[in-house]
Amino acid sequence: MNRFLAKRINEYLLHFSYKHRLPVSFGLPNQIFIEPTNICNASCPLCPVGLHELSRQQGRMKMETLDRILQEMGGRLETIYFWNYGEPFLHRDLLPMISKVHRQGIRTIVSTNGTGLYVKENIQALLTSRLDVLIISLDGASPETFNQYRVGMDFDRVIHGLEFLVSEKSRLQLSSPDIEVQFLVMKQNYAEISKVRDLAVRLGIRLTLKSVNIEYVGLNSETGDAYLPDDETYSRYQKSASGYKPRFSREPVCFQLWHSMVINWDGTVVPCCKDYNSSIIIGNILTDSVYSIWNGKKMRRLRQAFLTSPDSIPLCADCVLTDFSLVKVDATENDKVISND
Repeated sequence: MNRFLAKRINEYLLHFSYKHRLPVSFGLPNQIFIEPTNICNASCPLCPVGLHELSRQQGRMKMETLDRILQEMGGRLETIYFWNYGEPFLHRDLLPMISKVHRQGIRTIVSTNGTGLYVKENIQALLTSRLDVLIISLDGASPETFNQYRVGMDFDRVIHGLEFLVSEKSRLQLSSPDIEVQFLVMKQNYAEISKVRDLAVRLGIRLTLKSVNIEYVGLNSETGDAYLPDDETYSRYQKSASGYKPRFSREPVCFQLWHSMVINWDGTVVPCCKDYNSSIIIGNILTDSVYSIWNGKKMRRLRQAFLTSPDSIPLCADCVLTDFSLVKVDATENDKVISND
């Protein structure tokens, strides 16, 4: 069976299992999040890494772990997202990893705080890695605003690197990677939306405005008042008598439990990206087969629990990522909402 047909059949099986609310998923996950490292050089005040709340050991994924993943899943995978907790470009073998995945016909996406753009040699290597999509977090159009959230980062180096990346991609006449600047809209940077939009237009790259997630700190009035913009168009929360609550109603079924998998740097597998301290480990890619993880007792019980009573699962009970749509807009189309995933 050729790779294209295998992926289409797998996609159908996943959708069938999801649509019919089955605790067993007949396919294998077609998209995975790989954590190259859970080490980060920024101290973002709403992130569990920046808040030093990670209790699990820190480290970097070995190439052998990626090889195991590709051996087990390569023929079914559509997309690999190279991020979870930590800055991906702090892994020295990130770009060779991307190249290896590309050779298997799998789409690759990386999200970075901009560290990978500090050095020109890194940018040149990035352009030859065959990465499909590069997302750069840029939560401000000036150093002062940017560093209110991206604490410890260098705004000027990120901007200069971004400009060099765009010019080199043009000079080499490359079609990839697609470059996207992602701007988390907060009270601190709301006034700079027009400036970051001008930057994106000048460079000819995509700009996405995204609502900020405050759940790691808490949906209390103090946190919400400090970070959430007054314009609720850019917020996934609304103010209530007790603090803040999500604006959106619960989605009936969590898509991730039937389609995706999160693999930490050490091979441990957790059900979703919200589980930053691996409170629910459903297996380890280094010792277990993907099928035994994906349809083992732990995963089947988790799906069944979600179908029966999602609030009984601590990770799911107040999950903005799972239960409520993310406000994500295309800033080049008059802030039209383009995604509710």
